[in-house]
Amino acid sequence: MTGTAPVIGGRRCRSSRWALLALGCAVLLTPAAAGGCGEESRGPSPSPSPAELLARVRDEPVTAADVRATQRLATFSGETLDDDKALEQAIREELIAQEAARLDVSVPKAAVDERLDSLAAGVGGEDELRAALRDGGLTMTELRAGVATVLLAEALQEAKFAAVRVGRTEARRFYEDDAALFTIPAEVELADLAVRTEAAARDVIGRIEAGQSFESAARQFSVDPELKAQGGLLGWVRLDSIPAGARETIAGLPENGLSAPVQLGGLWHVFEVLGRRPERVRPFSQVAAELIAELTRRERAAALAAWLDEERQRPGVVVTVDGL
Repeated sequence: MTGTAPVIGGRRCRSSRWALLALGCAVLLTPAAAGGCGEESRGPSPSPSPAELLARVRDEPVTAADVRATQRLATFSGETLDDDKALEQAIREELIAQEAARLDVSVPKAAVDERLDSLAAGVGGEDELRAALRDGGLTMTELRAGVATVLLAEALQEAKFAAVRVGRTEARRFYEDDAALFTIPAEVELADLAVRTEAAARDVIGRIEAGQSFESAARQFSVDPELKAQGGLLGWVRLDSIPAGARETIAGLPENGLSAPVQLGGLWHVFEVLGRRPERVRPFSQVAAELIAELTRRERAAALAAWLDEERQRPGVVVTVDGL
């Protein structure tokens, strides 16, 4: 264990379509916007060939290329969409794109950049993100488009359904019904040093018991570079996040207690418990504002989904290829 442990215009851009982006993005039916959206218009897109055209949404085409892009993004996020579902998703995103344009809703380029930075941080950096994209057969441009689609849908639901709000009473009811969501598991403040053999671990324990500080021993003997650099300090760690091979040992240690050698992977670890926090429930007063905001977001997302269902069924709004 080595440490403890996120202006696209309202106009339509169709270089890629909806994605359920698992890397921290909201799971929404969201209109796509390509990386070039928000720049000067390049003129009208060429008309799709009859073989490519699958539907029209108020005369705007939805093509086979749109459906394929939708499927690629969904696959990257761990979902599988057959052709019919991908087409339906592309139709709905076109509805959102048109409504965003009508209401003059847009997403700043900086917001897309920020979300991409968050995604990269969540997987260990931009290099790791690009490697994941390569493995998934996706380009950064397509990912950027997918992120932009999520953000535009979020912006639209906030603008269109601003009157939809969840009050404190509803939030309190949710809090009381789902107290487990607000329970913080037991935590320990932990220090750790890692060496290559059990004999080396026992030697370090002897030195600490003889008076050497744990921090000094970690800096001197730990073969893990991160533990060495931070004097073994891991900070506060959820007890249930500790690998099973060490959890029982650590759970049984008193405060300031030193563990016997514990083998994890190819190394031997010595732990010191510096402090403990019992399982506790965050009080409503502490979570109320955050909870109201999240429940309001959910209600607005539900309102957007209901609007999409209604709009999808209005005569003449959507015409599939069978009806062209």
